[in-house]
Amino acid sequence: MECHVLVDSDFFTMIAPCKNIDKEKEFVKSVFDSLNKKPCIHPFVAKEELFNNEVVKQLIDEGYITVIDYNSVLKESWMEQQYVDNFVTYYDYMNSEKIPSLSPEIKFSDIKRHHANKNMGEIHTLIFAHCLEIPLFMSND
Repeated sequence: MECHVLVDSDFFTMIAPCKNIDKEKEFVKSVFDSLNKKPCIHPFVAKEELFNNEVVKQLIDEGYITVIDYNSVLKESWMEQQYVDNFVTYYDYMNSEKIPSLSPEIKFSDIKRHHANKNMGEIHTLIFAHCLEIPLFMSND
């Protein structure tokens, strides 16, 4: 897996609003090519936040954007719980509230569910960037 920069959904939505797909694909490529960076996205962001962005979908299909699999980052069994612990900390901080859970103990499946307007994609992206020790692109939302 080659990944030079992790990109949040809002950044892609800003530079590729799907008004002119071919032109926007070229623009996205020009941005990352000029920086000599390979763009990647978190699987949560791909599935829950960018599923209807045709520009991103085509660039994924073409292999230009890579969707990073959880297993390529969470290689050891203990890493999943560490990921959950980090996610809970980031969620509490960024949303000023506790993450909703179906049980007293937060599980990995809890953090993979979409919660509107709760910074879920941003949190996943931050944690993956930290784990991979690479920069990230985010918007000003």
